[in-house]
Amino acid sequence: MTDDAVEIAEPEAPPPPPEPRHLTVRIAEADYALPVTHVREVVRVERITRIPDAPAQMRGLTTVRGRLVPVLDAALALGSGATRVDDAARLVVVEASGRPFGLLVARAGAVIAGTGGAPALDVEALEGAA
Repeated sequence: MTDDAVEIAEPEAPPPPPEPRHLTVRIAEADYALPVTHVREVVRVERITRIPDAPAQMRGLTTVRGRLVPVLDAALALGSGATRVDDAARLVVVEASGRPFGLLVARAGAVIAGTGGAPALDVEALEGAA
């Protein structure tokens, strides 16, 4: 018998799963992160038609690619003042429970891994206000 021992390498641990990706958005004066799994597209704010007797956070309806989309002012939904619609403002079309709606935000930023330290928005909870 020989003393030639065969070393068996320990199996490498699988790599950690990638961090969920988020779209950064500015709402009022704070940054938030939206899970990209809910984001369908980001568009410039076009004409929004007000709905009579709708809650203040429901800014109205708009058309995106031929579809009628309800528009929720994210700042009002989170208890801040109304979002000013200017050149930086964006409509983030999200989907929750199979239903699209637009989140009006002051600015849309980059898609990042993780949240970048910003609080993550619960799109499912916001859907109830839309």
